[in-house]
Amino acid sequence: MGGTSKFIENLMKYLDDANNKFKDYDYWYFSKLDENLDEVYIPYYNPDMNRIAKFKPDFIFWFKKGNNYNVLFVDPKGIKHSDYEHKVDGYQEIFKDSASSNRVFEFEGLKTKVHLLLYTDDYKRIPQKYRPYWFDFNHIEKIFEVL
Repeated sequence: MGGTSKFIENLMKYLDDANNKFKDYDYWYFSKLDENLDEVYIPYYNPDMNRIAKFKPDFIFWFKKGNNYNVLFVDPKGIKHSDYEHKVDGYQEIFKDSASSNRVFEFEGLKTKVHLLLYTDDYKRIPQKYRPYWFDFNHIEKIFEVL
Protein backbone atom coordinates (compact mmCIF):
# COMPACT_ATOMS: atom_id res chain seq x y z
CA MET A 1 0.00 0.00 0.00
CA GLY A 2 1.37 3.44 -0.94
CA GLY A 3 2.14 6.23 1.50
CA THR A 4 -0.93 8.28 0.59
CA SER A 5 -3.31 5.33 0.99
CA LYS A 6 -1.69 4.28 4.24
CA PHE A 7 -1.92 7.82 5.60
CA ILE A 8 -5.66 8.06 4.78
CA GLU A 9 -6.30 4.63 6.28
CA ASN A 10 -4.51 5.51 9.52
CA LEU A 11 -6.19 8.92 9.70
CA MET A 12 -9.63 7.29 9.40
CA LYS A 13 -8.77 4.78 12.15
CA TYR A 14 -7.59 7.60 14.38
CA LEU A 15 -10.78 9.60 13.78
CA ASP A 16 -12.82 6.56 14.87
CA ASP A 17 -11.07 6.63 18.26
CA ALA A 18 -13.32 8.33 20.83
CA ASN A 19 -10.23 10.00 22.37
CA ASN A 20 -8.87 11.53 19.17
CA LYS A 21 -7.51 15.06 19.57
CA PHE A 22 -9.37 16.53 16.61
CA LYS A 23 -12.21 17.06 19.08
CA ASP A 24 -10.07 19.59 20.98
CA TYR A 25 -10.53 22.19 18.22
CA ASP A 26 -13.45 24.50 17.46
CA TYR A 27 -13.29 23.10 13.95
CA TRP A 28 -10.87 21.53 11.52
CA TYR A 29 -10.76 20.86 7.81
CA PHE A 30 -8.70 18.50 5.71
CA SER A 31 -8.05 18.41 1.99
CA LYS A 32 -6.04 16.49 -0.57
CA LEU A 33 -4.15 18.99 -2.68
CA ASP A 34 -4.07 18.48 -6.43
CA GLU A 35 -0.67 19.58 -7.71
CA ASN A 36 -2.12 20.25 -11.17
CA LEU A 37 -5.02 22.43 -9.96
CA ASP A 38 -4.02 23.94 -6.62
CA GLU A 39 -1.44 26.71 -6.46
CA VAL A 40 -0.44 25.86 -2.90
CA TYR A 41 3.27 25.24 -2.49
CA ILE A 42 6.36 25.95 -0.41
CA PRO A 43 9.25 27.42 -2.42
CA TYR A 44 12.67 25.88 -1.84
CA TYR A 45 16.07 25.95 -3.46
CA ASN A 46 16.77 22.84 -5.53
CA PRO A 47 20.56 22.62 -6.01
CA ASP A 48 20.26 19.91 -8.71
CA MET A 49 18.29 22.31 -10.92
CA ASN A 50 20.02 25.43 -9.52
CA ARG A 51 16.71 27.23 -9.11
CA ILE A 52 13.76 27.76 -6.82
CA ALA A 53 11.34 24.84 -7.04
CA LYS A 54 7.81 24.30 -5.73
CA PHE A 55 7.23 21.79 -2.95
CA LYS A 56 3.59 20.73 -3.21
CA PRO A 57 2.61 18.64 -0.18
CA ASP A 58 -0.19 16.14 -0.70
CA PHE A 59 -2.47 17.20 2.16
CA ILE A 60 -3.41 20.29 4.13
CA PHE A 61 -5.19 20.58 7.48
CA TRP A 62 -6.71 23.73 8.98
CA PHE A 63 -7.31 23.82 12.73
CA LYS A 64 -9.08 26.61 14.63
CA LYS A 65 -9.26 27.13 18.37
CA GLY A 66 -10.36 30.56 19.57
CA ASN A 67 -8.41 33.16 17.59
CA ASN A 68 -5.61 30.72 16.81
CA TYR A 69 -5.32 28.97 13.48
CA ASN A 70 -2.88 26.25 12.54
CA VAL A 71 -2.22 25.20 8.98
CA LEU A 72 -0.51 21.84 8.65
CA PHE A 73 0.97 20.46 5.46
CA VAL A 74 1.42 16.69 5.40
CA ASP A 75 3.37 14.90 2.71
CA PRO A 76 3.41 11.09 2.82
CA LYS A 77 6.59 10.13 0.98
CA GLY A 78 9.49 7.79 1.33
CA ILE A 79 12.84 9.31 2.21
CA LYS A 80 14.75 8.09 -0.84
CA HIS A 81 13.37 10.13 -3.73
CA SER A 82 11.70 13.10 -2.11
CA ASP A 83 14.60 15.58 -1.80
CA TYR A 84 13.12 16.27 1.63
CA GLU A 85 16.11 18.09 3.14
CA HIS A 86 15.82 21.01 0.73
CA LYS A 87 12.03 21.10 1.08
CA VAL A 88 12.27 21.25 4.89
CA ASP A 89 14.95 23.93 4.63
CA GLY A 90 12.66 26.02 2.39
CA TYR A 91 9.79 25.60 4.86
CA GLN A 92 12.01 26.67 7.76
CA GLU A 93 13.15 29.83 5.98
CA ILE A 94 9.57 31.03 5.57
CA PHE A 95 7.67 29.67 8.57
CA LYS A 96 10.15 29.29 11.46
CA ASP A 97 11.62 31.98 13.74
CA SER A 98 14.05 29.46 15.18
CA ALA A 99 14.51 25.69 15.26
CA SER A 100 11.89 25.40 17.99
CA SER A 101 9.55 28.31 17.29
CA ASN A 102 7.05 28.80 14.49
CA ARG A 103 6.56 32.29 13.10
CA VAL A 104 3.14 33.74 14.01
CA PHE A 105 1.27 35.62 11.30
CA GLU A 106 -1.25 38.05 12.77
CA PHE A 107 -4.16 39.73 11.02
CA GLU A 108 -7.13 41.49 12.64
CA GLY A 109 -6.64 39.71 15.96
CA LEU A 110 -6.22 36.27 14.42
CA LYS A 111 -2.98 34.34 14.82
CA THR A 112 -1.82 31.74 12.33
CA LYS A 113 1.06 29.27 12.41
CA VAL A 114 2.11 26.99 9.56
CA HIS A 115 3.51 23.51 10.22
CA LEU A 116 5.00 20.70 8.13
CA LEU A 117 5.08 16.95 8.64
CA LEU A 118 6.42 14.28 6.33
CA TYR A 119 5.02 10.79 6.67
CA THR A 120 6.97 7.59 6.03
CA ASP A 121 7.43 3.99 7.09
CA ASP A 122 11.22 4.33 7.51
CA TYR A 123 11.39 7.11 10.13
CA LYS A 124 14.44 5.65 11.92
CA ARG A 125 16.63 6.32 8.87
CA ILE A 126 16.06 10.09 9.04
CA PRO A 127 19.03 12.22 10.21
CA GLN A 128 18.45 13.74 13.66
CA LYS A 129 18.25 17.31 12.28
CA TYR A 130 15.15 16.45 10.24
CA ARG A 131 13.40 14.02 12.59
CA PRO A 132 11.02 16.63 14.09
CA TYR A 133 9.39 16.86 10.65
CA TRP A 134 8.79 13.15 10.20
CA PHE A 135 6.37 10.65 11.64
CA ASP A 136 5.77 7.04 10.81
CA PHE A 137 2.69 5.21 9.61
CA ASN A 138 1.75 4.01 13.10
CA HIS A 139 1.80 7.38 14.91
CA ILE A 140 -0.77 9.68 13.32
CA GLU A 141 -1.19 11.48 16.66
CA LYS A 142 2.19 13.21 15.98
CA ILE A 143 0.07 15.77 14.11
CA PHE A 144 -0.94 17.26 17.45
CA GLU A 145 2.58 17.39 18.85
CA VAL A 146 3.55 20.03 16.27
CA LEU A 147 0.49 22.27 16.67
